[in-house]
Amino acid sequence: MSMNLHENRFIERLQFVVGDAEVAQELSIPRKARRLDCVCQFGEAPGLFGALQAECSQRTVVFEHESQPLTDHAVASA
Repeated sequence: MSMNLHENRFIERLQFVVGDAEVAQELSIPRKARRLDCVCQFGEAPGLFGALQAECSQRTVVFEHESQPLTDHAVASA
């Protein structure tokens, strides 16, 4: 786990949502240099993904934790 309380909560909740899928987190790279927070490899994506379930199944899905509101530029460039 990281040293960031908000990020730790995000990872814990994500692990709950994805069930048996592994939530892999890269901790050897300093936080400010990391672009992605965690990666999940799905067979069947969880039903909680709703409309994205089919798109996320049989894929590697990346997640980035944001604890502050995103700028319009950040959303547009994602």
